[in-house]
Amino acid sequence: MELLRWHHFGIEVSSLPRSKYFYKHFFNCEIETELHDKGEDAVFMKNGEVRIELVSPAGGSAGNTGSHLAIEVTALAVWVKNLKSKGLEPVEGPLRIKNYCTVFYQGPDEELIEVIEVS
Repeated sequence: MELLRWHHFGIEVSSLPRSKYFYKHFFNCEIETELHDKGEDAVFMKNGEVRIELVSPAGGSAGNTGSHLAIEVTALAVWVKNLKSKGLEPVEGPLRIKNYCTVFYQGPDEELIEVIEVS
């Protein structure tokens, strides 16, 4: 049986322009594809192997689903410093748990973004 690979994480957002700016500015994601279908707009943004789908639903509702996305990095301290220099402060962490260290941030629609370093 073939192993699974992560393709993308979808986030329902209230403002595509605001969320596109957030993920480009703080996480260096670039727009991969924009889709417009039946009143729903979606943007796929990508940095390396990490792909995030930002979805603006036809009904216009957005809210935190209680989920989070986790992005693995090789130099967490550098990321924390860089994000802080851009004005993004952690909501929790850094936390050391067994063989990893993690820091949580909050996105523009209250989604949790975990930045994690595995050692």
